[in-house]
Amino acid sequence: MSSELRSALDRRRLFSFGAHIAPCYGLAVSTQRLPSRIFLLGLLLWLAVLGLACGSSSAPRLALIADQPVVETAGAARVMLKGVDGDILMFDVMNLSGEQMVILRDQVRLQTPRGTLYREPGGLSSIYNVPPYGAHEVYVKFDLSGVQPGERLLVQFEGAIMIKGQPVAIPPVVLTA
Repeated sequence: MSSELRSALDRRRLFSFGAHIAPCYGLAVSTQRLPSRIFLLGLLLWLAVLGLACGSSSAPRLALIADQPVVETAGAARVMLKGVDGDILMFDVMNLSGEQMVILRDQVRLQTPRGTLYREPGGLSSIYNVPPYGAHEVYVKFDLSGVQPGERLLVQFEGAIMIKGQPVAIPPVVLTA
């Protein structure tokens, strides 16, 4: 069989199985995957456009500034704001007593000019036990969508920190939006 005839038969087989020869390189390229590739590219383009549209219409993130990042009740508890990540407030709560401390994360509240916000559900646990003179990280998420720049916010831990079954009276952590 001549090389020209073999080449023509090879081309015919390639076309019958969904492939073609790239004319300038002599390479076989599959055309069976072409519809799925076009669909994938279209999907990616649609998602990119959707992402740009959603990103351009959303409001910028609210920056919270701590006016009073550390509050303490002598001999009982200290609460320190570690940081803010979007709508998640991150605290370190330290037990300054020689007794077991219980932190009730569901009782942490955010006081705004329009009312009290309770934390959004999530996380592994809502109750933390802290040994005497120990500490625990407490992350709470609030829906901050209604908070306006310049507003004063109070993060209330009173009722959320218990020692010997009694709530610890502790001042609020003060933030400005």
